[in-house]
Amino acid sequence: MAAAITVARLDGVSIRTFEVSGFYSRIDLADPLLLDLMRDALNDVHELRAINSPTMLEFLKNLEDFVRKHAGSLRYLHLEDTWLLHEKINEDGIYLSMANAQSILDNLTRIWDAGILDEVTINRRPGGFYEAQVGSCN
Repeated sequence: MAAAITVARLDGVSIRTFEVSGFYSRIDLADPLLLDLMRDALNDVHELRAINSPTMLEFLKNLEDFVRKHAGSLRYLHLEDTWLLHEKINEDGIYLSMANAQSILDNLTRIWDAGILDEVTINRRPGGFYEAQVGSCN
C-alpha cells in the first residue's frame, strides 16, 4: 500500500484524502524502513481516515510525532470503529484494557493544542454526531 502511494506520488499524483478500512496486516510494524515508507507515502495527505484498522493505527502509534511531521499538509484526522489495546506490565502481571474514543481523544490533547489540525473526530454516530470530537464539522 505504502509503496503504491509512493510510486503514485513520484508520478505526480497528489493524494489529499486517504481512507483505509479494515487494514489488518501481519507485517513487522517495528521495521524502520517500512515506517519511513509509510510516513513518506502519507506526506501530502490533507485528510486521514482510518476505519476499523488497528494495524494502521499502530503505524501512527506515536500520533503526536506523526501529526507534527505532517504539519504542512495534515488538517483532518478521522478515526472510525477505533479501538486500541493498552497493556500495563508490572510485578503483579500484565493488564490489558481497551481504550475508548474519549480516552484516545484525551491522549490527543497535545496535538490539538499545537494548532496543527482543524478537526479530530472519532466514531461517527447518526445525525452527524461523533462519539468524540474537537474542532468544527464543515
